[in-house]
Amino acid sequence: MRNKQWWATVTLTTAVLAAACSTTTPEELAEEYDLSQATDEATSDDDDSLNYAPNPDPTPLDFDSDTVIGALDNGLTYYLRDNDSPGSSIQLRLVVHAGSVQQEVADSGVAHFLEHMLFNGTDDFPGNDLKDTLESLGIQFGPELNAFTSYDETVYELWAQTDDEATVDTAIQVLAQWASAATIDPAEVAAERGVVRDELRQRTESADGRIFVDFIELYTDGTGYEGSSPIGTAEWADTMEEAPLRAFYDRWYRPDNMAVIIVGDVPVDVLEEKLIDAFSEISARGDDHPTRTVVTPAISPNPVAEIITHPENVADNLSVDFPFTTWDQGTVGGSKLIVWETLIAKMLTRRLTNAWFDETLNSDNEPYLAEFSLNRGLRYYGSNLESSDLGATLKQYLAILRGAADFGFTEEEVADAVAEFGAGIDSWEASLGSTQDADYAWWYTNHFLTGIWGEPEQAWIDREREVIKSVTSNQLSDHWRWSLATGGPIMAAVGADATTLPTITELLEIAETTVGSAPTSDFETIDRLMDSPEPAEPTNSYTVLQDAHVWEFDNGATVVFQQTDIVDGSISFEATSMGGYSALDDVSYAEAALASNAVIGSGVGPHSPTQLDQFLSDKSIGISPVIFCEGEGLSGNADTNDIETLFQIYHLLMTAPSIHETAFRSAISSGQVLLDQLAADAAIAAELELRYMTYRRELNSRVPTQGEVDSATPDSLLEIFVSRFGTVDDLVLSIAGDADADVVGKLAAAYVGTLPPGPDDSFTNQLAPARTEVVTIEVPLRGDAENGGIAWHFDLRADWDLNDAMTGRVLETLIQTLIIDSPREDLGASYGGSVVVTPWSVPIERMDLTIQINGDPERLDEIRTAIFVGLTDLTENGPSQSAFDRAVAVLRADYDFVSNYTFTAQNAEAVSGFGGGAITTINRNRELDQVSPADVRRLAARLINFETYGEVARVPA
Repeated sequence: MRNKQWWATVTLTTAVLAAACSTTTPEELAEEYDLSQATDEATSDDDDSLNYAPNPDPTPLDFDSDTVIGALDNGLTYYLRDNDSPGSSIQLRLVVHAGSVQQEVADSGVAHFLEHMLFNGTDDFPGNDLKDTLESLGIQFGPELNAFTSYDETVYELWAQTDDEATVDTAIQVLAQWASAATIDPAEVAAERGVVRDELRQRTESADGRIFVDFIELYTDGTGYEGSSPIGTAEWADTMEEAPLRAFYDRWYRPDNMAVIIVGDVPVDVLEEKLIDAFSEISARGDDHPTRTVVTPAISPNPVAEIITHPENVADNLSVDFPFTTWDQGTVGGSKLIVWETLIAKMLTRRLTNAWFDETLNSDNEPYLAEFSLNRGLRYYGSNLESSDLGATLKQYLAILRGAADFGFTEEEVADAVAEFGAGIDSWEASLGSTQDADYAWWYTNHFLTGIWGEPEQAWIDREREVIKSVTSNQLSDHWRWSLATGGPIMAAVGADATTLPTITELLEIAETTVGSAPTSDFETIDRLMDSPEPAEPTNSYTVLQDAHVWEFDNGATVVFQQTDIVDGSISFEATSMGGYSALDDVSYAEAALASNAVIGSGVGPHSPTQLDQFLSDKSIGISPVIFCEGEGLSGNADTNDIETLFQIYHLLMTAPSIHETAFRSAISSGQVLLDQLAADAAIAAELELRYMTYRRELNSRVPTQGEVDSATPDSLLEIFVSRFGTVDDLVLSIAGDADADVVGKLAAAYVGTLPPGPDDSFTNQLAPARTEVVTIEVPLRGDAENGGIAWHFDLRADWDLNDAMTGRVLETLIQTLIIDSPREDLGASYGGSVVVTPWSVPIERMDLTIQINGDPERLDEIRTAIFVGLTDLTENGPSQSAFDRAVAVLRADYDFVSNYTFTAQNAEAVSGFGGGAITTINRNRELDQVSPADVRRLAARLINFETYGEVARVPA
């Protein structure tokens, strides 16, 4: 139940509403989005399957009556919803129905550059006032945090707390200013060129980035999207002027082409009045108001092949993508076909995976068939294959996919896919009471742009249940057969040298001549993983923090559970033991990672990977192991209904792990690729050098050596895994979520309390010796890469307390603002960067500060000078009161959001007893209240030592 808030005194008269807005009906929306297509889907018997063609029912889906959708007299559409998850906050969106495909010059990047400019000043918030205002609302400004530009749209995102009415008013005012009052000052445009140029540099001017650009050209060739990549080109970024930005702004940022979305913990009538006040007087600027054209690329049945090379590419691979129709998901028929195609992808992925484990599909990586969309008009299902003979692998791959078309899907395959899809629906239904504000905001963004995702959630669930209940193997077989016939594969072989790749002619010949193979999925299915062990009685039980239940067992394991209602029907967990690879003789970080990857890609206990995959098809479970320097652990999540299965998998990974030969080869292949990338990618080399500022070089690289790759065997990797996970001594398993404590306690007794105990062990200190002088490392950029950057590491090897930990969070936020203000906004030399201040308890108590900034490789000296001036000011003078207050506001806003992992982490720390204390949901606001600017100055002076820091820079070759 809500407490009485400021809005309780607000009244809204219907006369005010009637004067300013009108309600848009679903029928009017259907007409607006031109949803009139053909009639029902065609179905076919076997005799008619060759004549099959989808004919989707164009009936629009109902719109959620719990959401207010309306339009102002000026044409602005709005969506409003009262929602209390997470509570005490609202999500706001300004959606502009225009992106890079609307640019007058396709490759100009004007839409994207304009997005940047909207953060550089409006009439009411000139210059940096906007950034300061956002931070005062608790919103950390930074790259990718507040907006994005795509081919088809531009979206601005805000979040605000609702405790103070003025905060809500300001957030709405910011959206209104973006919509109508951007200054686009010529001086600011000139200053932003370097920022946009560095974004291009980081995204497109590494080896991977240049290959990505080649893929974009391949996908968009011959379509209405050709040449209009949102990010633009370096030539345009370097010379951008006010005029094209102003023209795009006036042409497309007009009320009838925009929507405002507000979802959160404020009554809708209050939001509606505020929105009307802020937006009703906005009008279109200028006279050039074109009608938006919809790009509808044609799908070709002919295969397409391309060779993409870059000398720094490290692993030959083959991308195979099938173009699919972009159905109108806002209709009964279009949404139905999306479900069908999802089921088809699940069945084909299962066939590919089975063939991979059976070694009839020779790929170094586990295959899949995944959906992705490049933009609103280009949609694909595709795979990426790696092998030493890409031509042979392609032939095997296509034979499997075409076999499904030639021989059809079996009833058993359909049943498994339906069960898996149904498990997802069940999980969604269980969480209906906790749908987050951000989810609704995303759905309504898409509804405005395309007419999809406006349906009531329960109706959506019921409709999809009916679809999977009624679908037949013949229908799915026919639809897949039709999809293959109408959309030829787009094949791109990628490598460092074209001589090691199949030729275009060879690829096309394989695509044209490969015939389908019959499915070979004969394996014994299982209906359970294991019997429940006889439970072990806890030796102790108690509660900690916010009534988290704790059970201690004789084998040394401790289980802690926090009941939450953050996500209905779901739990999260993390399990940690001390020791890690540092407790083993001559085992490296990289070898431990190879072991974890190989085990998690295999089966458990007596069950093969294919058996486990089939058994889990109707369950929602994720679990991942890691062995780090000072410990090891597993983490993941599960639906509440699947919690016992999660405990069983956990138990079997601890007691009966295995490594399948195929999973071993995949892990080794990934290790080899990482090793090859180290030589080809300066970013990876720089990342390792930064790690060596903390840890000794020996055994602490995440990249394996050639010797480690060559000498690894399934048995050697399994031995590493078992040595860390095979027994327990100080295990802490922390669980949080929507479950019953009695149930968790019983499962813990059966599956954790019965794990085999082992001898006490612990980590060894692998830290590098404390620096006594400045250490600088320069990593030359490889080849034609221009993604420069610079990073620093400062550390303080001393005890810390709760005040230090919280002061470190404030310092971190202040330095993040410094990165934005100085090298980005003042110099225009960087797109952005990151900063982390971390208090550590193992292997010794210490705090460290890591700053990483991407930037123009020719201007790293300027970036260093600017950052060090700011850091020096913090160490000598501390932050100004206004800067400090904004940093505190950002942190306080962050603390309003919690997840299940918030509780798993704090409860694990509470029962482990490490460190100078933990910041928890109980104490964090209280501790934040105790921090002062003087505390920040004192910690900065201790932590930021300009005589002993480490620096790693990616510099021109």
